[in-house]
Amino acid sequence: MLDRMPHQILRIIDASMNRIGEGLRAIGGINIDNAAEVVATGADSVSIISTDNPEEATRQIVERLEVNSGQTDK
Repeated sequence: MLDRMPHQILRIIDASMNRIGEGLRAIGGINIDNAAEVVATGADSVSIISTDNPEEATRQIVERLEVNSGQTDK
């Protein structure tokens, strides 16, 4: 994903993380299919706003993040 982001956006993200010091929160355009990729590019947390079942969406995202990081117990 980083290779598709304009350089200026990456500089803004980097500057924001350094200034705030609280991590990067990704909102908007995040879904179950891209949440793990967003976290892999540097986001510390993600928000999904448009979903019919927030609990299920959260469960699926956490499961995918655990699988991607090798932290699953399965």
